[in-house]
Amino acid sequence: MVKNKLKRFLNKIKMNCLIFLKAFPPQKPILASKRLENFIKTYMSWKYGAKFEDLQPCMIQIENVRGCNINCTMCNAGNFPKMFISFDQFKKTLNMFPKTFLLALYYWGEPFLSRETLKISKYASFEKNMLVKTSSNFTVIPDPKEIIESGIYHIKASIDTFDEKKFAEIRKNGNLKKITSNLENLIKTKNKMKKFFPIISINSVVMDENLEDLEDIVKKSIDLGVDSVEFLRFLGIPGKSNYEYKDKRKVFSTLKKIQEKYSGEIDILIHNFENFGTYQNRFCHYAYFSSVIDIYGNMFCQFFILDPNFQPELSGFGNIFKSEVRDVLRRRNFFISDFRKGSPERCRYCPLDLRRQQ
Repeated sequence: MVKNKLKRFLNKIKMNCLIFLKAFPPQKPILASKRLENFIKTYMSWKYGAKFEDLQPCMIQIENVRGCNINCTMCNAGNFPKMFISFDQFKKTLNMFPKTFLLALYYWGEPFLSRETLKISKYASFEKNMLVKTSSNFTVIPDPKEIIESGIYHIKASIDTFDEKKFAEIRKNGNLKKITSNLENLIKTKNKMKKFFPIISINSVVMDENLEDLEDIVKKSIDLGVDSVEFLRFLGIPGKSNYEYKDKRKVFSTLKKIQEKYSGEIDILIHNFENFGTYQNRFCHYAYFSSVIDIYGNMFCQFFILDPNFQPELSGFGNIFKSEVRDVLRRRNFFISDFRKGSPERCRYCPLDLRRQQ
């Protein structure tokens, strides 16, 4: 037990060092210094309210695919007509954000429905020295070897329960056996190739319907050899009312107990619970550190979509395909600099707006 804990600890140190060197490449000192300066300024702005005019998001979440091949109760992506961003447009987009070091390659769609997703990942990782992460339903993933060689540093498999009946209700048209098999093959291939990356996680949306399954998800993840489990609060479907748990305290206590019980065996991250979980702070880190770029080029904060009146082309920071990126970033920086004065109008529907609740 002690030996396993020590091994996990040393592996985590090595992994974090590799991640840092990827984000801030020493072989490209000018790029590294610009990114590091931008990160420090962003942190100072988030933590202490410092104001800067030249901030870029440390992470951008690009919607390279809109639409999905399954229909989930917590997501309406399966209702969208399928759309894809071209590789050329993607390259142009990345060139606009040299200070950004983390790319999340997913939003309202299954990223691997596009045949160019791995090509995009390779370009971002090897040409632009970016950390690339993605999240998939694991029904249509490419060859495991190709994924591992694509430069993706973190891939998440969306599994909310290992109960086949419940899974079929939550993720309609999803095949749990096929998904689990694809996940196992990726883990085995990664181990066979003796690679550190990608980090392989199971991503679970926490709902009343699967609360009793969360511990089983962790146990199964350990058995499979998954690197970590991430539990996400279900905030609601855009355009509809926010999701409310029947007993929020029970949800909190269940997650805390699971995290404490298995902390020595697997990393468990808990996201988007106000006053509780991983990466929480009084001021929203999503607003300061990241931005979404949708399939049309609209740039906005991730949870603006919880506003039922939100229109990306009108309510966001602007469209990078149609406007000068400096104008879009200027509006974003104004939003950030104004954040501490009061609850922003566009954040009033977000459960993570802590000040609204105090």
